[in-house]
Amino acid sequence: MADVKFNLVSNGNINSKVMFIRLSFVYGNPTRRFIRNAGSINPDHWDMKKQRAKVTRANPEYSTLNFQLDQLRGNVMQVYSTYTLNRQELTNVQLKKELDILAGKVKRTVKVNLFEFIDDYIESARETKSLSSIKVYKQTLGLLKSFEKAKRLKLTFEDLDHSFSERFYSYLLSKGYELDGKKVLYSQNYIHKTFSTLKTMLRDATKKRINQNQDFVDNWVRASPVNVENIYLNESELAILNNLDLSKKSKLDKVRDLFLIGCYTGLRFSDFSNIQKGNITVRDDNYYIGITTQKTNTPVVIPLHPIVLSILQKYDMQLPKGMSNQKM
Repeated sequence: MADVKFNLVSNGNINSKVMFIRLSFVYGNPTRRFIRNAGSINPDHWDMKKQRAKVTRANPEYSTLNFQLDQLRGNVMQVYSTYTLNRQELTNVQLKKELDILAGKVKRTVKVNLFEFIDDYIESARETKSLSSIKVYKQTLGLLKSFEKAKRLKLTFEDLDHSFSERFYSYLLSKGYELDGKKVLYSQNYIHKTFSTLKTMLRDATKKRINQNQDFVDNWVRASPVNVENIYLNESELAILNNLDLSKKSKLDKVRDLFLIGCYTGLRFSDFSNIQKGNITVRDDNYYIGITTQKTNTPVVIPLHPIVLSILQKYDMQLPKGMSNQKM
């Protein structure tokens, strides 16, 4: 386990009664060793076991020295913990720089390109987030880049103020996308999701002390979600779909079957479109689907509705592939 040690080393003068206090910190994989001078002391006044100065009546000032050593150790462990939690690689150069900043010796002047940070954020998220979340992150990045290009800007963290939020909001309201040759405007809920995703990224940048601009916290225009009417089909309508003869339209036949499986299982497209024979189990003459959902990485077991079972049997318990959610 990574830890800080303090040892005494010669100051190079054989006639001197003083030795340097050296901080040694071993950490990381591959293993790195960080060394830093932490002061000096007469070795007779040093407790080798406690790795601290001996505070006596003759040397009460050593309590201050010990406090400084404790503070230095705390700073080292703080930097190490922060980088570890954020999955950032820590090097000796970075550690020295962070310690100098914490000690007030230098100011933090790190400038990280906004889009470079988002790219890194997306790459890091691949290890812990679902494919659908990664897709949302990429869409948000794409919208920022298209906004920058349309407005002939060069966005930085400092630019993300209230004015930016207003202009970006108006841009999204008018931008939209093409569908079957027609322009479709983004919904209010989609715009809300975009703003929410961008704020999540900026919070991460702030936590990593890359972003100093806090306007996004409470000074942005509010892109609030709205309640929508959720349209659903009842049992009789699903039965009509199930009984519809699509034998001469194989593509629509597959779409209808997949849709019905989604309705009767409650699974997302990313889950029900990947059902395989291995996901089907039989217990006491009852059929079940056992699957780990992609979005939440949660294992679920679902009893099969008779219509779902008949559809699966139609395809020999192996659903047809090669269809995207959009095409469906």
